[in-house]
Amino acid sequence: MDPPSTASPAGVCPPVDICTSIYFNNGVSEPAEELDAALRALADGNRRRILALVRERPHAVGEIAEQVAMSQQAVSHHLRVLRGAGLVTERRERTRHLFGVRTDGLRAVRDFLDGFWPSHLAALKHAAEAEARRDA
Repeated sequence: MDPPSTASPAGVCPPVDICTSIYFNNGVSEPAEELDAALRALADGNRRRILALVRERPHAVGEIAEQVAMSQQAVSHHLRVLRGAGLVTERRERTRHLFGVRTDGLRAVRDFLDGFWPSHLAALKHAAEAEARRDA
């Protein structure tokens, strides 16, 4: 099965669909919906700031809004996206909803990025060994 082709101007790489890339490069045969959702959520700087904040300890929407200088409505929107991507948890404490990081939600992203390391580490090892031979 060949990856779908997209027309692009000469010298410009066509856009890569992350699912297509994973399927054809890593042998994954099912859609990587969890990874896609996490990457889409993390693509927004405001959501990354919110995630970094709730990483320290759970926060209520009002606290998050104050810390990141956004309206509560905007923060609630970003939290819905993060929660939908499985990156934050929500728990009720009396009348407050507290949001904290869900580290398991980052597993798909971490696993995807870890796939890039073996070839880079092998190249680094090769370069270090070559330099050691030159110095010897």
